[in-house]
Amino acid sequence: MVRNDSWLSKFLEKEVYSQSFSLDPKANFNFRIADNTNLVSAMRTIQNRNPDLKKNMDLYLTIDEQMAKTPIWLKMENESILSLTLSDVYHFFMKYLKNTASEDYFFNSFEVSFLGPLGPYQYISLVECINEDLLGKFLLKQLLKNKIPTRALRVRTNQVVGVTFGKEQKLRSEVSIKQITDSGILFQTQDDFFINNMNSGEFLKFYVETKHFNQMRSSNFKDAVKFTDQLLYTRDEVKYFSIEETKVIKSLGYRSSVDNTYNLFCRYNHVLEGQVVEPFKEFTEQVREIFQKAV
Repeated sequence: MVRNDSWLSKFLEKEVYSQSFSLDPKANFNFRIADNTNLVSAMRTIQNRNPDLKKNMDLYLTIDEQMAKTPIWLKMENESILSLTLSDVYHFFMKYLKNTASEDYFFNSFEVSFLGPLGPYQYISLVECINEDLLGKFLLKQLLKNKIPTRALRVRTNQVVGVTFGKEQKLRSEVSIKQITDSGILFQTQDDFFINNMNSGEFLKFYVETKHFNQMRSSNFKDAVKFTDQLLYTRDEVKYFSIEETKVIKSLGYRSSVDNTYNLFCRYNHVLEGQVVEPFKEFTEQVREIFQKAV
């Protein structure tokens, strides 16, 4: 159980370095080591204490050589050929995480060949060259080396909620809460109509029921078996929080070229009904205490 003292040390003895940990087997809330600065620091501490574990960890994360030997060729607009390796693509993705100004370059399609500079070429985006499992290893390795900043805290989930938009809030869609962080909530959608029309009104309203969520928190995450991905869903029109459309941070999901996903991030301090999101802020503090017991 992740709520026990020194839980991370015990898990690492089983070699689950990139595993997704659940707050409770019945609760649809999980996280990885890379999702919190305390967990990354705990991992470094455990490695320093246990040379054998560090050796196994280094072996597990030995992926750079493999990626450096995998060539990729890009045909540019002027017909010149750019020679890269898979390692270059992953490092480019790391830069994208630091600065999304390169979003178009990373998500747009290029003529790409994996066989040689003479082709054959196919149109794909660079993000399609990324394997999710390898990416998890790559990012964890960069975090442990202090090459990229650690996240303060995030917890992953998949909770469906409603959202209204438009001039008179007459348009409705459903989105999923994918991450709860210490600074805000990340939503995800595949609804093109919503994305293309969300700026037709001044505000967005997200409809959230926190009653069962609070019950789950009070039970130390054990009382969630009945709710799964409907834990926060409601059709009650008075249970919502609103935010100015211009304050919502929009970005493409990193697999958007494949699954057409968009991310919407709402900061707590931009929400107009702060009391509605207060349970989420309290939730992150509750989880932070669990993370601090990792070692």
